[in-house]
Amino acid sequence: MKKILILLCVIPFLAACEQIDTGNRGVKVKWGEVDMKAGSLPEGLYFYNMLTSTIVEMDTRILKFEGKTETYTKDVQQADISYVVNYRLNQDAAHIMYKEVGRSWEERLLVQAVEGELKKVIGKYDAVDLIANRGRATTEAKAAIISALAPQNVTIQELQ
Repeated sequence: MKKILILLCVIPFLAACEQIDTGNRGVKVKWGEVDMKAGSLPEGLYFYNMLTSTIVEMDTRILKFEGKTETYTKDVQQADISYVVNYRLNQDAAHIMYKEVGRSWEERLLVQAVEGELKKVIGKYDAVDLIANRGRATTEAKAAIISALAPQNVTIQELQ
């Protein structure tokens, strides 16, 4: 009887629950390793053993990033570029992103890819052509950024 009472007192401390909010995905980490079999957990309530596991939330909503960069055109004219990118983490790949990059994936992947691809595209144009073909340059930059970030499981919604 004593053992059952002790067991009943200990069980609630071993079980924990986590609610994954709307627009997020959960990543189950067991013994410090991402549980790849569980994949990205959708919204909902999850119970787990708090001694061996944790659940980390990853935001998969559309987010906005604003930045500025300096680059040079083909004819070596300095161009100051201000941009806005709407992006999101692919929902089914939250566990992969957490395992390979971590929670601060935006800081590690997004800025470098966006600015690098912008500089490549701007470098193809003379300053006068860049002004005349601003729309085409934006389209080219968006396509380049999309292809650079797609293997990283990041979707670009819009580039301005």
